[in-house]
Amino acid sequence: LAWRLRPIDINYGWAVTDIESKPFYLGLYLQGNYGIQLYPELRSGHSGWMTSYEIGPMVSFILNILDRDININFTTSIAGVTSRPELQPESHFYSLSVIDFLKDAHSNLEFGMSNKFNHIQLGLTLLREEGERLSIGYEFEAFSYYDSPTFRFINHSLNFNLMIGEL
Repeated sequence: LAWRLRPIDINYGWAVTDIESKPFYLGLYLQGNYGIQLYPELRSGHSGWMTSYEIGPMVSFILNILDRDININFTTSIAGVTSRPELQPESHFYSLSVIDFLKDAHSNLEFGMSNKFNHIQLGLTLLREEGERLSIGYEFEAFSYYDSPTFRFINHSLNFNLMIGEL
């Protein structure tokens, strides 16, 4: 079982150029990520977690392909703080309370740069045309933590956004 929560996700970019009324943005992103994994099929209630608060560069632009606009976003972490469980022998005694997760997720916070962890995101969104209410997107995400216990996570997702009401 794997749960993810992203309570902070801020992107800010400055328009560097404007080609055919489609700006190209360079900027920064700030993100907070919580991930917890449980392995009940192994009869183990011990959780593995990965917490990160990170900052890095962001690139965003619109590309026109076959008369449709596609928004492309790319981010990669350069620095942040992370929390991971310490490597310890398996025990038959464990607790899965919310308080334990909150305590664990913020324990052992360590500063690191690309030598400790890396988080990459690439998003492609087919923008709505006038009168359309649905937009479709794809996101690729890769997260790596290099110290023991190592952590590698790759996620592919399709995103469907439905506009409700008028803007």
